[in-house]
Amino acid sequence: MEYPNTRLYTHSHKSLKSSILCLVVMMILLSLPAFFSKAASDKFHYFYQVFFDGIICILIFLIPIFLFYRNVKVYFWLLFPLALLSPLIIFSILSFKVAPGWHFFSLILQTNINEAKELGANYLAFFLPLEALYIGLYVLFLKKLDVKTISFRIAAAVSVVSLFSVGAYLYLNNQLHLRGDNSVKKYYPMSLVGGVVEVLKYEVPVDNQKFSFQAYQSVATSKRQIQVFIIGESSRYDRWHINGYNRPTSPLLEQQTGLIAFSNVMAGAHATWMSLPQMITRATPKNIDAQFHEKSILSAFKEANFQTAWLSNQSDKELYFSGTTPIHAKTADYSVFSSNSSGLEILDVYDARLLPILDSVLSNSTKNAFVVLHTMGNHYDYPRRYPSSFNVFKPSGKDQAVGTPTIASKDIINNSYDNSILYADYIINSAIELVKKKRAISTVTFLADHGENLYDLPGGEFNAHTKPSIYSLHVPLFIWTSQEFDQAFPQKRQNLIKNKDKRIGAGNIFFTNLALANVTFSAFEPSQSIVDDSFQENEQEYYDLETKKSTSSRALRQH
Repeated sequence: MEYPNTRLYTHSHKSLKSSILCLVVMMILLSLPAFFSKAASDKFHYFYQVFFDGIICILIFLIPIFLFYRNVKVYFWLLFPLALLSPLIIFSILSFKVAPGWHFFSLILQTNINEAKELGANYLAFFLPLEALYIGLYVLFLKKLDVKTISFRIAAAVSVVSLFSVGAYLYLNNQLHLRGDNSVKKYYPMSLVGGVVEVLKYEVPVDNQKFSFQAYQSVATSKRQIQVFIIGESSRYDRWHINGYNRPTSPLLEQQTGLIAFSNVMAGAHATWMSLPQMITRATPKNIDAQFHEKSILSAFKEANFQTAWLSNQSDKELYFSGTTPIHAKTADYSVFSSNSSGLEILDVYDARLLPILDSVLSNSTKNAFVVLHTMGNHYDYPRRYPSSFNVFKPSGKDQAVGTPTIASKDIINNSYDNSILYADYIINSAIELVKKKRAISTVTFLADHGENLYDLPGGEFNAHTKPSIYSLHVPLFIWTSQEFDQAFPQKRQNLIKNKDKRIGAGNIFFTNLALANVTFSAFEPSQSIVDDSFQENEQEYYDLETKKSTSSRALRQH
């Protein structure tokens, strides 16, 4: 059998030029995410970096070409799924500065249907035309490609040169390895492949049924004890008037006697699925896997003979990347979620729906109780988080459709967010009033899972909480204690006040909630509880979702 000669054959010169043009256009479409990827990095400074990333991407795509010398079209049809995905990658980079990789896929997989609807509805006007243009151009030029077979020698030469060039570049930059951020996985499309591999390697929680805290109540009281833990969503510290904001976003809590506002609290991560477990288990940024091997605070309270309940305005569906929260939540004596039988979350069901359920749980028993209220809080889409009666700051999303958040809609977005804070103030205060009526030794604790970036980062884009920053990690913490609690445990109250401006991390709340009720166990760490005399300030680290490492928040504070 004869090998083809070294030229494209059975084609005219005009046809050859047309085919080369088609190949160039398709390669550009496939590699365009690489040219944009640097825009997702805060370390991007020079345009030559964009050029080299794009060239490396193109060369990577050319490496396997020798396998398809008999039918080049087959290769480009195999790459068609990447062309379909490219607009989504570009969209995530431009809108949220999330580059292709593990973080990109984890955000997709942890997003439930309702969140996707809310977010997607505002971005469809931008995304759909881009997707249609991409598909149209790619298919058009692929069909116009006249060349089917090329010389094996040419194909092999292109593959070898591409492989050598990529290898040499990576070697010279000390990136010819697979581990760490500064590796071959740094470059698209290898970053995409690496992201898929890491997502597939993600472990579901292991069986923790044999685990026991062997918790008990060290100091019993004749009066009933009630603890309510309210988990806020996407609430940032500096948008509460009680914390110094210039708008009256917390009028009720500011008049609530017995409330302590803490000034220096950092979340354990900038996404719920990794920050929330650090609030209800002994997981920390340095020991994030504890959430998989141990039970939660609910189990510790149950062992101490407390009635437990998890009342959630979020979904109970254990999505692939929802983290351990739904699994831990369902270990409570009573668990309620705002999802219907199909698992779709109910739209526009406000957090106030949890209040009568809380009242019912507390009224139907005289046992000591620990109740978690998991709210929707201040999660995007902000106008959906509060009823019209709380539409105080205008113009807002209640008055006019925002569409894709842009600099032009900055005031509307911020007004809507502040209205959602105002409503959160009402929810927390209402819970306190309900608990207050029980005349028990009571506390109500509020802590947000993370904050929100609202046009604050370099570039001025709307970013929500896809990036770690002082705005997405500095969170509000409020603890209210009843008169009965203050009389029973005056030293605990004094310690809370003494520690209100000290460095606190989300992990401290696990030990604090237990210590408020005098629940302890053999491995309990008093120095991690802000109600204890021996409390030690936290280094304030967070779990970086991209590096998957514990990272100090100091640099964020200096930013």
